[in-house]
Amino acid sequence: MRSEKSKIKHQEYMREWHRKKHQIDPNYHEKLNLSRREKYKNDSIYRKKERLRQREKYKNNSVLREKRRLRAKERYKSDSEFRKKIVESTKRYKELHPNYVKDKTKKYKQKYPEREKAKKLVRTAVLKGKLIKPDKCSKCGNKGKVEAHHENYSKPLEVVWLCKKCHSNIKTKKE
Repeated sequence: MRSEKSKIKHQEYMREWHRKKHQIDPNYHEKLNLSRREKYKNDSIYRKKERLRQREKYKNNSVLREKRRLRAKERYKSDSEFRKKIVESTKRYKELHPNYVKDKTKKYKQKYPEREKAKKLVRTAVLKGKLIKPDKCSKCGNKGKVEAHHENYSKPLEVVWLCKKCHSNIKTKKE
C-alpha cells in the first residue's frame, strides 16, 4: 500500500501530466464525460501496468486460470469470427517464427525419447497392419479420428484408442 504522502504526490503528478497532455483544452475529459479509468486507458504505461496486474492475478490463482481457459474454449467453439482470428494469428506466428515449432518438438523428443520411440513403433505397426486402428473412441464411442494412448511407454504396442477430447482429458488428469 502507498503511504499518504506518496498518494498525494502521485495525484499531483497525474494532474500535472494531464494538464500537459491537454493544454489546448483543460476540460477535455469533462466534455467527453469519461471515468477516471477511461481517462488513462490510452496511456501505454497504464496499459502495461494493467496487463502485469492481470497476469499476476491469474498466475497466482488456479481457479481463475481454469475459468478463463474454459471461457476462451467456449468462445472459440461458438464464435466463428474469433476462431478465424485465432487461426490467422497462429498462421502468422508460424510464418514469422518458422524454427520455433521445430525447436520445441526437437527439445520434446530429446526430453522424452521413450515416448517418441513408442509413438514411432505404433505408427509403423499400424502401417504394417500389426495394429488395427479403429474408427471410434474406445471410451466414449464417438466415431471419427482416434489417437493412440499409452498407459505405459515401456509396452509400446499396448495402446487404448481415444478421440482427441478423451485423450486430452486423460492427459490433464495425469499431470
